[in-house]
Amino acid sequence: MAPMKNDSDIEFYRGDAAYSVLKRFEFSEDEEKIIYAAIRTAKSSNPKIQLIDQSDKLLKEVAKERDPLFLNEDKSDTATMLAKAQAEYSLQGASKKLKHDDREGNRIMLFVAGMAVLAFLTIQLTKSYQADWYDTDYGIHTYSEAKQICKSHRDTLPTVVQMNEVYDQSNIFTRISEYIVNKPYWVENGDKPMIYKIRDTEETESTDNDLYEVKCIDSANSIF
Repeated sequence: MAPMKNDSDIEFYRGDAAYSVLKRFEFSEDEEKIIYAAIRTAKSSNPKIQLIDQSDKLLKEVAKERDPLFLNEDKSDTATMLAKAQAEYSLQGASKKLKHDDREGNRIMLFVAGMAVLAFLTIQLTKSYQADWYDTDYGIHTYSEAKQICKSHRDTLPTVVQMNEVYDQSNIFTRISEYIVNKPYWVENGDKPMIYKIRDTEETESTDNDLYEVKCIDSANSIF
């Protein structure tokens, strides 16, 4: 007989800890399914220990063998440093090829261009914080679970209009990433289980038991 799980082992999957690990390391689609299965069963009245054991084994292997992804908080500093380095490199490389009489003028032009790139990156990164009205990415759930998750945080599922508004006002890096990935998210439309992907022109009806991505709108901090 398999050993009984402690309450703390099950609680790990009931809270936000498992989601934090999902964001910290890179997982394949099959690996994500194993972890989300453990999350769902941990929240049930009679958790299936074998699913939790399978996820525990996977997470231990990942923590031991894989390097964590760099944190989102470092993106602003990294992008700023990259822009400065590119501007300085352009100045140094170009100055060696210019004639002596033209060096100063071209150096000023390249400096201005580098500062323009830096300003553009800074604006785009600032926009990401201004338009970040989502609380948290809560992973994949059924429609009923999605509604309950948002309600428990005093938030709501976003409408299609709100999703597009957040997308349009996000920085260019976020927009490119979301457009490429094109994940389906649960959206608010009365009591109908509807999903929406950023490339679509309108939402699509689904069934309550299907699993899709969940984000909640923080109505207290948004413009809506």
